[in-house]
Amino acid sequence: MLAFTVTVLALLGLPRVMSTEEDYAKIMRAVDIPANGITLCAGSLGSRPDNDLPGMMRNLGDRVHFLHLRNVAVEGDDICNSFYETMHLEGDTDTVVMIAAVLEKEKGRRAEGRADWNIPMRPDHGLDILDDLGREGQPGYPTIGRMRGLAELRGVMTALSHSSVSAGLCILAPARFTRRTRRFTRTRRWRRTAATGAFSA
Repeated sequence: MLAFTVTVLALLGLPRVMSTEEDYAKIMRAVDIPANGITLCAGSLGSRPDNDLPGMMRNLGDRVHFLHLRNVAVEGDDICNSFYETMHLEGDTDTVVMIAAVLEKEKGRRAEGRADWNIPMRPDHGLDILDDLGREGQPGYPTIGRMRGLAELRGVMTALSHSSVSAGLCILAPARFTRRTRRFTRTRRWRRTAATGAFSA
């Protein structure tokens, strides 16, 4: 089984091969078999503001074999292609909506009878917190920081899978983390449609 993942932006002046949904689709069309799939990295692809991560999951999810769930914040237009790692729920990608798209795709794959309906994931990267600060571990892979990220991601997955959500009860709109205020902002309430699992106002 093949699974492609690449860092989106140039490294040492050398352009990357795949940066967008169309890049991945082209690779899959070139070898159009189920084993030719994707490791969808929310951080690498999320570092490019024009990528729609939930949309990519919905459109390419039949061939997603593995998920790197992480988050980054783009530093603005002053420095081209500059971004930094954030906590899993605090970056520019709306992780709640991203996970909703993952669960929706898994539900569809399970209904099709696929043995691989459950998409493996890891809470890729994390910030140094608590005892991580004194450890000499692998940079970018702190034990406690990643465990916090895993707990947050599993909490979102559990909440979105709860029967009250699948029944169509109102939930809050997707949040956007604002770095200036360090707060999440929501503009309206959304409803999750029971029939499709999609979110609508």
